[in-house]
Amino acid sequence: MLNPYEILSTSEIVQIHESSLQILKKVGMKIDHPLAQEKLLAAGASLNKDKNRLTFPEAMVKKALATAKKEFICAGQDPKFDLTMKQGLMPRVRMGAGCISHYDLKNNQSRPLTIQDNIEAVRLVEALDHIDIAAALTPYDLPLKTYDIHVTKNILNAGRKHFWALTTHSTHLKYQLELLEIVAGSKKNLQERPLASGIVCTITPLKIPADEIERLLLYGQYNIPVRVPLTAMMGANAPYTLAGALTQINAEFLGALLVIQTLCPGLPVWYYCLLSMMDMRRGYSVFNNPEVLLLYGAVSQLARNYDIPSCVSSPSVSCCQSHQLMAHLGSAQVFSSMVNVSEIGGAGALEGANHFSPEALVLTDEIMAFSKRMVKGININEDTLGVQAITETVEKGEYVSSPHTMKFLREESRFKPNIMDWQPHETWINEASTIIDREHDRSRKLIETHEVPPLDEAVQRELDKVVELADQELLS
Repeated sequence: MLNPYEILSTSEIVQIHESSLQILKKVGMKIDHPLAQEKLLAAGASLNKDKNRLTFPEAMVKKALATAKKEFICAGQDPKFDLTMKQGLMPRVRMGAGCISHYDLKNNQSRPLTIQDNIEAVRLVEALDHIDIAAALTPYDLPLKTYDIHVTKNILNAGRKHFWALTTHSTHLKYQLELLEIVAGSKKNLQERPLASGIVCTITPLKIPADEIERLLLYGQYNIPVRVPLTAMMGANAPYTLAGALTQINAEFLGALLVIQTLCPGLPVWYYCLLSMMDMRRGYSVFNNPEVLLLYGAVSQLARNYDIPSCVSSPSVSCCQSHQLMAHLGSAQVFSSMVNVSEIGGAGALEGANHFSPEALVLTDEIMAFSKRMVKGININEDTLGVQAITETVEKGEYVSSPHTMKFLREESRFKPNIMDWQPHETWINEASTIIDREHDRSRKLIETHEVPPLDEAVQRELDKVVELADQELLS
């Protein structure tokens, strides 16, 4: 695999890290959870009582970095879908999460998202070779107060890959964890093979709400890997300069990490960023531009420096325009692969994750295959250099029939497109299909034909009981 492209120099990494330590020592994080405060103070933090803001010495950051896992598993229901998360591997790709609308990229039509859309998306993720992790969306046709619990149950039925299980409140999370435990077979099994990953949110800048701490403590009981979205918007809730935004992002990550590792030592966590920039002319949030990608590259490099898996949402674009979408996804995914992000999130999400598009998910899968082939690099050895083949064939002038070509035709891989079309104009014009047409057709075909083995009937009944109980207790 190619060496990662680096944005920062060694001295710049040191500057950003030391500046982040200053922020944590002077400003710290606002945390109003009594138990968290007690444990963090016992571990060396200081408390500004007037502001409920904890500040942290460098020693706490060092301990958190030493305690955090460098490698962990994101398990699938079927072990063939298990993923290892650590630095230095080919990037994993995660479906976009939380979207509230379904977007038909072929007809440019948006509608409220349903649970069937989420089920089909999970099935599509399982059918695509280069989309590794499914995710929870936000269907409108489920009970509003308990939809996250219903979604978890439906995802467990719809696919076997690891998934990101979003939750709206800590009181809901206990039901979701029970659903996961039923499918895993026991709490111990789930601790060893987490079938889903969780979410603990910071409020940028530098605040962790009390209920997020409650979630964290529950995740810690089950060893569920967590993403802590760092949602800096340059010029809005983060400094306008790239360097200033990066300092705040890194301080927020290190602060969240030390909170997590103090309360739940060894709990797996990503260095996860969902970044944007405020368009100062129009007031829009922009999720995909050169500045955001530069910060993603820098975050990936900082994560490598800390030896913690990184995650960015570079495929989550700012628009729903198909022609522009392709330019954004192509640049973002290739760049994210070149800087060696551990997990690329947001696949299929449009307009800042407001919309979910199956066609965009298929396009992301195709671009990821393209990107993986690029970062795989060139295999150079005495045989592949082909000195003998060139010597023997140069006068003949063609290598189609060369034994060297026959030998490496299957040994040296080539990118093979599913939806990109390289036909000459004379051939293509007779069909005149666009890449959007082919994305649409491929997504529908895979959704309709991909089969997922059903869960055992006894397991299904147990899942139904948990969801029914949740509705009774939370909707009353």
